[in-house]
Amino acid sequence: MSGFQVLRDFSCTVAGVGYVGIVKELTLPKVAKKMKTHLNGGMQAEEDIPMGYEKMTATTTFDGHVPKLAQHLKANALKPIVVRFTGQFFDSDTGKAMTVAVEMRARAREYDPGSYKQGEETMTKIEWSLTYYKLTEDGETIDEIDIKKPFNPTE
Repeated sequence: MSGFQVLRDFSCTVAGVGYVGIVKELTLPKVAKKMKTHLNGGMQAEEDIPMGYEKMTATTTFDGHVPKLAQHLKANALKPIVVRFTGQFFDSDTGKAMTVAVEMRARAREYDPGSYKQGEETMTKIEWSLTYYKLTEDGETIDEIDIKKPFNPTE
């Protein structure tokens, strides 16, 4: 893709319930390796040793008052739910589309019903604590992290 990219045809499902036309925004998790500083005798300087990943969170924003999302905050905290997003990025120069999919297993961490003001738009936000994250573009896996899987520092 050469021109700027515009996201279109964006949809979301939370625990199997579709929010097409209601989902407004997805903030993807920041992926960062957790590092431990290491310095033994005879070493000239400290080095970082990878110890897995930092905690991952994602946030979704929905148009309007969506109280049904609050139920995920009260749901079984031990069992993550599946949150999926799909969309297409269109290249402004070529018009070509790239399909993007995000799959997360997550627990609801925070529910923010927003503020209510007459005549103004209301937003509902929910923050997710992730146990699994997978990003695919045109069917190719770009990133996949399962925190329940043993960490491989060579990845």
